[in-house]
Amino acid sequence: MLFHDSGVPVTYSPIFNAAFFGKSTNFDVYVRDADGNVVNNPDGTPQTVKGELRDLLVPMAGDRAKILAQAANNQRGFVEEANDWVGSLSRAFQEMERNKPAGVNDKKTPRVNLEAFNFDPDLTISAETANTLLALKDKDGASFLSKFFVVTSSPGPNGYTSSVGVDRMADKQAWATFDNGFKSAVDQATQKAQLEQTSLQGLVSRQNNAIETMSDLQEKFTTTINKLVANLRPAR
Repeated sequence: MLFHDSGVPVTYSPIFNAAFFGKSTNFDVYVRDADGNVVNNPDGTPQTVKGELRDLLVPMAGDRAKILAQAANNQRGFVEEANDWVGSLSRAFQEMERNKPAGVNDKKTPRVNLEAFNFDPDLTISAETANTLLALKDKDGASFLSKFFVVTSSPGPNGYTSSVGVDRMADKQAWATFDNGFKSAVDQATQKAQLEQTSLQGLVSRQNNAIETMSDLQEKFTTTINKLVANLRPAR
């Protein structure tokens, strides 16, 4: 650090920031440990010492970069969670599409439009798909599994652990209604995952900018101090 000495004459130059010519006791600076964390007093208040402007600004820029890094790490968790959910929905949707009722009944009504349609033989879906439908809720909080289907078994404390039989569509529910609702849920989940990814990209960009700002500050302070030292050297 370069500290002010009142016994040394200083020649003014407009290239120097006036803050560098003040006494080093002008600024309250946080005391930090080896990891850059602020050290607190026994009463919980931050410890401070008097220091120079760069002792104040550079750590502040570092704090901002650190906070943004933590936020980006948290956001990565949200992105992974959203992508996992989209994956589960997509796999369940594909399985259910393979089991969609085909053809028409004797009244020429498409079976996908029949309410309380009876699966004969019973439809069998995987535990993963059953758990996904169990977790998927409509706007009223009703599970897709119980809202649209009558199943032959109940989930355990940790959900279904084996394949599940489906006897029929629930009363007043048709496959077409379920299918449209499921497609909408997949679309919404995909959009949410994309928004989470966009948020992550924004945080990472801000984090990189904060790191660059900290580096620029350090470089500018070093350059200015070097110029100041050179200006104080006696002419030969």
